[in-house]
This record gives sequence, structure tokens and C-alpha cells, in this order.
Amino acid sequence: MDIETKAILSNFELAYIAIDRHFNILELSSPSLSFAQHPDAAAPGQDARQAFPQLQPIESSLRSLEAAGVQTLKWQSLVCQRELEPPIYFDLCAIADTTSTDRLWLYFANTTAKKQVEEQLEQEITQAKSLLGELSLTRNYLYQIITEMADLVFVLTQDGQIVSANQAAQKLLGYDEAELMGQPLTTIGADTAALLTLLAADLEIIPNFDTPNEPPFSTQHLDLTCQTKSGEHRLLSFSCAVIHSELRDLHTVVCVGRDITRDKAKEAA
Repeated sequence: MDIETKAILSNFELAYIAIDRHFNILELSSPSLSFAQHPDAAAPGQDARQAFPQLQPIESSLRSLEAAGVQTLKWQSLVCQRELEPPIYFDLCAIADTTSTDRLWLYFANTTAKKQVEEQLEQEITQAKSLLGELSLTRNYLYQIITEMADLVFVLTQDGQIVSANQAAQKLLGYDEAELMGQPLTTIGADTAALLTLLAADLEIIPNFDTPNEPPFSTQHLDLTCQTKSGEHRLLSFSCAVIHSELRDLHTVVCVGRDITRDKAKEAA
């Protein structure tokens, strides 16, 4: 490397060492010492493998660099681990000297911050997968409970569209779940519009989740006349809750209904 080029590189504080075919250090920059496992052994005339033992596993590749007709080789995520110090991760680039057959340039790039971010992301992804697994088990468990409940259960969007109807609801009203999914609750009776109006008012009141005594849902109770698929009228007592998400723009409505047609008929008699 000529004096002018060396002066330019020194301004950029590049971390590099130059070695010969025997891995003896010919020259090195001060920043390169940050990547030396044994900085005291990093000096001109010393074996680079002593100061930088990370070179030992890639020694054969370095020796064949010029022989293979390749001018540049790169390695990623090498690590310098000194005793009682945090690890330093770096990428290494080896460049064959075009002006000398007995000189190889090794450049170091600190990637510790990148590695830390990658490890943090990996940890967060692992935690997220674990949480999703737990949520999936909980969802399946709740779905089984809802499905097997004797009461009618409807899960609605905040716009009043049916997302799910359990077996009791399907049996009483004579619909398959596929026929109800995506349909408005008014499909089972025009009177349910009154319930949706009350729920819409609740949706405008978003609970303050910073207040521990305030539940993340509100409830409404209403007796409504619904109509089965065959046209039969049934009186249902509904209890509905608007469950507010902490995301504040996603809400779910759960309606539990009980058939009180016979009870009201007995009272009337």
C-alpha cells in the first residue's frame, strides 16, 4: 500500500491488518486491536493467528484465496470474546494484494449492534410464538365451551355481523353456521336491531385501561322476539357484552341468549 493510500485510509479509521503467506503481521491499524482476542500479540512480525485466533478456522480459505483466482472473500458474524468482556461481533473481508503475491489485506467491520438487534428480535419472535401458542390453546378451549353450551351464543363484529354461532343457536333457529356467518344479527329477527343500537352506544365509550377497577367490557340485557328459519317466532332473553380491545379500535360483541318462550307462555296463562 503506497503512502498516499495509507493516509487516506487512516482518515476513515479503518480496522485492518496486512499479513504475509506465513500469517505474519506486516502492518495493522489501531482500530484493528478492538477485534484481537489477544491485543498484546498484535504487532508487526507476530503471527496473526495468535492475536486473532478467529483466523484459524478459515486459514485454508485464506491460503487458497489467490490460488483460486478470487480477489475477495468475506465471513460474517465472527466473534471476539475476551475474558470478563462482552463479545464483539464482526464481519471480515480478505482482499488479495494485486501488487504483491505475499500480502493479504484483512478488513474488520464491527457488527455487534446488528447482532444484538438480531438476537433481540429472535428472542421476541420466540416469545411471540409461545404467546400465540398459548392463545391458540385458550381460544380452542373457549370455543369448545361455547360450542357445547346449552344457551345460544353469537359472536359478532362491532358492526353487528355474525362471526360465529354455537350449536344451540343453530339447532333452535334451524340455520347452519355457514348460513349465518357474515350475516347481520337482524337475520334472526328485526327486533335485534334494538339490541344493536344499544351496543353501538357502548362502542362509543372506550374504557380507560389505566383504571384497574374498570372492566374492559359493558353489558346489555334485552328480551327480543326472533324468528327461526322456518318462520316460527321465539322469545329470547339476550345478555350481550362489548369487549373492548387494548388496541382500542378492535372490538368483539358476545351475545348469550336463552329461550324463554315457554316461560312467558306459562306466565301469561
